[in-house]
Amino acid sequence: MPRASSRPSSACGASAWPLPFVNQALRVELVGLRRWRGLWLGVLVTPWFMNLLLLPGDGAAEGEEVPARWPVVRTGEYAQFAFPAGVMSFLAGREGEVGEYLSCSLFSPVFEFAGHDVARQTAEACLTALFDPAAAGGGRPPRPRRRQPASVSSATSCAVAGIRPPRRPRSRDARPIWQAS
Repeated sequence: MPRASSRPSSACGASAWPLPFVNQALRVELVGLRRWRGLWLGVLVTPWFMNLLLLPGDGAAEGEEVPARWPVVRTGEYAQFAFPAGVMSFLAGREGEVGEYLSCSLFSPVFEFAGHDVARQTAEACLTALFDPAAAGGGRPPRPRRRQPASVSSATSCAVAGIRPPRRPRSRDARPIWQAS
């Protein structure tokens, strides 16, 4: 049996992954990739998860933006960034040709999405909510609820929930890194 990483990129459709945690209706897509404070931000949709993704950039902010510094963290450590909707924790990783990245889980697994279009719309809604101060929610994050099947109308659930990921243990070295250097 070939290793998953040896499959051609055209085989990234869900049918190539007969695993119990895979949503066969989804495929791999990077949604809404944009520059943000000198870094690159988007949502990575896969048949097994949906994550906010931060990639290194040139560090040059646009207009009135305060540049974000790429954190010095090891794989498996967390870094925090402040968005208008609140502070988000991102897990550091490194992957072959991609290099360093930071990810923040939005959905895992992704069985609540009946199709890829609904997953893409949800990813876009999460990015929109991330930059909406009204989505901040304030105080403690909401208690986890049972997930409802996703639909176009529920694509704004990220905004309602404040799009905060589940609480994760912070390493002692975790620190906010959104301030300018």
